[in-house]
Amino acid sequence: MSTVGKYIVQCAMCGKESEHERITSSPGLGGYSDLDYRPRWAYMEYWTQKCPHCGYVNTSLAQPSELSMETLLDVYKKVETGFNWRKKFVNRELSDPDIFEIPFWMKQRHENTSRNSEKIEVFLEEVNLQFAKLGAMFAKLDKNISAARQFLRTAWCFDDEQNNEQAATHWRKVTIECIELAFRQLQLPISEATQCIYADMQRRVGNFEAVLALNENQLQDEVSIQLIKYQKELAKKGDSAAHKMSDNDDLLRAIKRKY
Repeated sequence: MSTVGKYIVQCAMCGKESEHERITSSPGLGGYSDLDYRPRWAYMEYWTQKCPHCGYVNTSLAQPSELSMETLLDVYKKVETGFNWRKKFVNRELSDPDIFEIPFWMKQRHENTSRNSEKIEVFLEEVNLQFAKLGAMFAKLDKNISAARQFLRTAWCFDDEQNNEQAATHWRKVTIECIELAFRQLQLPISEATQCIYADMQRRVGNFEAVLALNENQLQDEVSIQLIKYQKELAKKGDSAAHKMSDNDDLLRAIKRKY
């Protein structure tokens, strides 16, 4: 079990202090990530912080934004109103047999609370929304790879909910747009890992032809080459499901040789 510690941080935007949690130790769980580089064990609720006073969102509130708070609030408003964040299970009890499964990364936080579905829904909405707001901030700053990373995490949140495949697909498409914009603008360096993530995004949303058009021979890293080859195998089958790096023998051997 991971250990969570609390600490006080001063917001770089409004100067006010607030208490936040962070992982101080975690179990040594290995395992291979998904093809989009999602870690096997990740407490996503601790990856962002939100100031309860001014609403500022960042990986750490101590880190200031290059945007003014006025501009940020306008960006946040567009994120809040540009997507339907509400969930389908309001006023349903968690004991209902067909209720959505609580994502594993948030179970610990709620294990000692009276968990009704409305509380869980609000929490899920807040985590998703924070990633999206942070991504929108980076997009506004034209830092498209950083934006893509946060939008992908938004998709991961929706992956952890049943019956929300449409929402996850939406945010994968937003991730694709950011990466493609970075490609066009020649923002360097475009890492091979980012190119592999791009391939997975295209396949997961059903753009199989885009995956088949990729050229793994332009890559240098053996793991990246095998990743693209595996993505092409899946694309030829019309497979848009999530897969792990350990699912493919050639990829697994390349990972073992590298690490």
